[in-house]
Amino acid sequence: MAALNPADPRLTKPIARAKSRNIFPLWENKAALESMLADAHTRLVQSESLRAWLKRRGIEQMLIRAELGWCRNWFTIPFRDRDGQLLGAAARAGTELSKRVPNKMTTPCGQPPLLYVPDWVLWVTAPAVYITFGLIDAISLVQLGYAAASPSAGQNSTNPRWLDDVQKPIYVVPDKGELSAAIKLATALGYRGRVLELEYPEGLKDPNDYLQVGQSELLKKHLEEAKQRDASRRTK
Repeated sequence: MAALNPADPRLTKPIARAKSRNIFPLWENKAALESMLADAHTRLVQSESLRAWLKRRGIEQMLIRAELGWCRNWFTIPFRDRDGQLLGAAARAGTELSKRVPNKMTTPCGQPPLLYVPDWVLWVTAPAVYITFGLIDAISLVQLGYAAASPSAGQNSTNPRWLDDVQKPIYVVPDKGELSAAIKLATALGYRGRVLELEYPEGLKDPNDYLQVGQSELLKKHLEEAKQRDASRRTK
């Protein structure tokens, strides 16, 4: 797939989903989607037992900030623009459900790929921004103070045109094994694009894995070291 060609129609084509398996209203019905996400968020806020998965992932601090919710064994994630208007949503299967479904992530029927920004204030004000290839990874970096975002449908759904108005360094932080996709995206971003190749310890494959094993400070250390290596290469 020519994932980084902005003219590729597959970047804006709505993603087909089996309605019978989807917890969301249709993407076009924003009022129903907003109501469903609000109910899911209230449910998760009021139930400590349902938040056990967030604790295991190390992102419970983002419960309110990211408006995370719970619906029928899925953890919901609203997508908003910088004015707070609802763009869409995604959901991540909980621990038990993830063992029974082929895809751990789902989005509303009809929703095209979108850029998920967990914290717009941080995104706008930070001196640099970070792109991950996973929603939970973006949430993890925001929790640590990094202005992060992620495509909603994986690395091949990333449209560099989403970042046209970002005139500051854009660091792409790939999972283990996703370096090639990160380099392609950084190249498409021109002078703004940089790749931060993390030295993942044994057993870890993505930024959120650091949080799951209680190594948030190590993740920050590895990110800063990767930035130093990038800066050094650029001055040679």
